[in-house]
Amino acid sequence: MVEIVPSSTSYPFPLCASPFKGKIAVVVEMKKDDAEIQLAAAFVKNYFYNSQNYNFADVTQAINVPYGSTDQYGTNILNFGDAKSLANLQKNLDDLYNNSTLTSMPAVADGLNWIANNIDSPAAGSKAIVIVVGYNPDVNEEATYFAKMPLTTAGYQFLSVSVGSGNFESIADKKEWFFQVDQSNGQTIANQISYILCNMSL
Repeated sequence: MVEIVPSSTSYPFPLCASPFKGKIAVVVEMKKDDAEIQLAAAFVKNYFYNSQNYNFADVTQAINVPYGSTDQYGTNILNFGDAKSLANLQKNLDDLYNNSTLTSMPAVADGLNWIANNIDSPAAGSKAIVIVVGYNPDVNEEATYFAKMPLTTAGYQFLSVSVGSGNFESIADKKEWFFQVDQSNGQTIANQISYILCNMSL
């Protein structure tokens, strides 16, 4: 998998009063041996989870859900609560990439439908977030729109991140919850997202 090496460790870091308490499903574009698409998983692995605003050992539960062809990953997709550390989530991304294919299409709906079909709805009064991270334009925006609806009804809130040419603004619940990442701002964006999450209202 492509590695993005941070250019500095001195990023401004908005710390929350307490770590994010809730569930995060990172729906990330994945395809074997495509260096550009690997930037999506590299952002998640190297930057997104690297925040003191999360506590994976206790109150923050996260899973990686690759798209497209999500169903073919089977038990390589973790359950909420399985990953107890940053290292667990990073290793899982590597495992998912090793099981990815050369032929998957960038269909965000595949990942959203997998969540709807395999994950219990969030408990009432809890925070549950879906973050879509991709490189290419979504192959079927209409399917994504309809796949998002039941998750929104169930209580999920949506943010989105593009690391390439894909514009995922329509997926995010608010315009300011869509982010464009390049080689220089990955950790800054990840920090902003973590701060949004722990200050997000239900």
